[in-house]
Amino acid sequence: MRAVTPLILLGSLILTLACGGAGDTTAEEPVVALVEAPTVWEVTRQDGQALVKAGAGQGLAVDTQMVLLGPPLAGTDNRQIVGSAKVAEIWPDLARITPDRIKRDAPEPAAARVYTAEDQAALDAIPLVGGGKGARAATSAASLSEPAATTGEFTVDQVPAALKSGTSESRMDALVRYETDASMTDAIVWVLKNDSDSAVQFKAWRVVRARWKRGTGNAADHEAAAAWVATHGGDDARLEALGAIGERSRSLTVPAKHLADPLQSVRIAAANAVFDIGSRTGKRAEAKKLLVDRRDVESAGPVRKRLADWIEEL
Repeated sequence: MRAVTPLILLGSLILTLACGGAGDTTAEEPVVALVEAPTVWEVTRQDGQALVKAGAGQGLAVDTQMVLLGPPLAGTDNRQIVGSAKVAEIWPDLARITPDRIKRDAPEPAAARVYTAEDQAALDAIPLVGGGKGARAATSAASLSEPAATTGEFTVDQVPAALKSGTSESRMDALVRYETDASMTDAIVWVLKNDSDSAVQFKAWRVVRARWKRGTGNAADHEAAAAWVATHGGDDARLEALGAIGERSRSLTVPAKHLADPLQSVRIAAANAVFDIGSRTGKRAEAKKLLVDRRDVESAGPVRKRLADWIEEL
């Protein structure tokens, strides 16, 4: 597992909020839903990280919204929803999570599961991390779109006006101006995910890609943005994002997820990224297995041919 930026432990974060970090501790206690225990994953601690103990086949992806659960209630399998988090980074058996909501005076979360629409009422009553005195969540947890690796106190108010207003052309010009500013990753990724013009979003992706290659800003943030684009971007951006991941990432998780994409071009790009990462990082055996497994179920001739070529090279 590669080194990652240290993250505050969930327990410490809860203690901070309970002691006044989120403001008025006399505020009305939120109503918190009870949920059944099935399909929950253990929240673990390792090297200062808050991690979900999960397997690569369990459907997690960067930016997946998780519901944090307290320990089972006495004599039952039910747990309270006590907060939420986003998946910031994924490895074969673990996913690093970044909390964005924590219930005041919550018991230490011991588990997590993927957010569902039915959870929203409970989450709306739970304060945002860093939300200020007496804060109550006014934004849907499902729609929070800040970059996973730096989610926390970043808000849309911190995005420069030049990136939020004016014409599409002026916003793209502003992206170029901010490309070499190491402090602007959050704002650029916000544009990437939220701008109303797909051309501006694509330009923001190009800026992210250039910054990642140049080493401007936090590489983990850029990698998380590339993973988001690989799933949510337009067709051209998805192909470029998988290419960038193949060139710079050390994790096979994201390209492996796209080996079964409906688009042949995306499957080829994902396989190429798996090959590149395997060759560059020494993960040849793992990469070869992924490609062989895909080849055995692949129905498209052009994709099978490319898979066979890369398998032979590995």
